Amino acid sequence: MNEITKHPDRATLLGFVVTVVLLGANFVAVRFSNLELAPFWGAAIRFGVGSLILLLVMRLRKLPWPSRSGLGGAIVYGFLNFGISYALIYWALLSIPSGLTAVIFSTLPLATLLIATLIGLERLGSRNIVGALVAVTGVTIIFFQPDFASVRVAPVVAIIVAVIVGAIASVLIKRMAKPHPVTLNAIGMGVGTVFLLMSSWVAHEPKIIPILPATWLALGWLTMSAIIAFLLFVWIVGRWTASAATYALVLAPLVTIMLGAWLINESFTTSFLIGSVIALVGAYLGASRPRSKTRSADQATTFTRQ
Repeated sequence: MNEITKHPDRATLLGFVVTVVLLGANFVAVRFSNLELAPFWGAAIRFGVGSLILLLVMRLRKLPWPSRSGLGGAIVYGFLNFGISYALIYWALLSIPSGLTAVIFSTLPLATLLIATLIGLERLGSRNIVGALVAVTGVTIIFFQPDFASVRVAPVVAIIVAVIVGAIASVLIKRMAKPHPVTLNAIGMGVGTVFLLMSSWVAHEPKIIPILPATWLALGWLTMSAIIAFLLFVWIVGRWTASAATYALVLAPLVTIMLGAWLINESFTTSFLIGSVIALVGAYLGASRPRSKTRSADQATTFTRQ
């Protein structure tokens, strides 16, 4: 077994780079999925298939079914995270750029820490406060540029609410009996799929099977990237420091911005890029916490929502 080190080997660095790319491409892939599939329906397909794959992994690894309290935690987690949060994200990505969405969503670890602090589970340090102020400064720069005057307010609010809901899900799961991460996500995705299917029915969305190759490619990417990136992240944390591994969450939006510009012609100004970098640095600083025995597990839980 490899010793955890501050100086990763080439294999660890390669895994880190692959993780960043997988995460960064997800929001762009959702934009492609939304071109043909209604948002709730497309998300339901993604997480329905993902749940089945993880249930198969559970069986192959002979992971036990969770206890009653663990099952309750997984259900709540799935309802909030894969249900409400991703319903809002998919809907918002119908009309706002993937890069903007990724930058806002990257503040999720910071939001988790702030909510945990409000209910007494964590304590804020000076670094956290400075990081929060830096993140707010970066987001302010983004929204006060002329190019975003035409951006609708409702989708932006939806992403912010998705971040808050995801943060609440993270805090709640820490206070409940927590099953194995694979089991947590297998059940959580299944619960989220049920919620998304119900939302699709209420919204009278057309239930179609995609015919465009780009849609199938996007669905395949979205389904597999979440599973592969999560397993890679757990592997990286075991070989590198947990705080270093979380840089993947900070760098991923930069990949989103580049892919959005290349694949779907999303244009960004210099001030947007500057604001994004400032916001991401602030999000990382603000979410940093002292190293502890539970740190790696907490970060893995946070990571599953990206």
